[in-house]
Amino acid sequence: MGKFYDAQGNLIADENNTTDYWPVAVIPIGGRIPFELFAPGIQAAARFELATEAQPTTQTTRQDFEFSALSQSDEEDSYCVAGTLRNPGNAVWTHLTVVVILWDSQNSMINWGNYDVRFPGDVVGDRTTDFKICVSPPNQGVARYELRAWGN
Repeated sequence: MGKFYDAQGNLIADENNTTDYWPVAVIPIGGRIPFELFAPGIQAAARFELATEAQPTTQTTRQDFEFSALSQSDEEDSYCVAGTLRNPGNAVWTHLTVVVILWDSQNSMINWGNYDVRFPGDVVGDRTTDFKICVSPPNQGVARYELRAWGN
């Protein structure tokens, strides 16, 4: 949830007129995930407040996936990362999400994108899946990218 304020301290957007998105429903204990918070129609905000809410769950999210054959390309205005994902553990059935996070030379996050594996239970043992994630602008000044995968 977020609240946005103008230079005079007036509320210009809150949870009633913002949209949020994050790539997975269950976050591992101590985990960090990228998120997006959209406030349509706002040109500038002088100040903002962010808040999160969480509830305990019995579900566990795995993060022990392996990446290989990685490549980066630029396609039209997108920064793309492709590769192969392997699951060395037991099959995951609910979801398997791959995320690429783009960082600049000051270690500030530029943007991110994600790919949801269509049949996560098929990716186990020697069976891998190829992925390609293309991140739309803003995506300039990328010094490095980071890949993460979550599944349960």
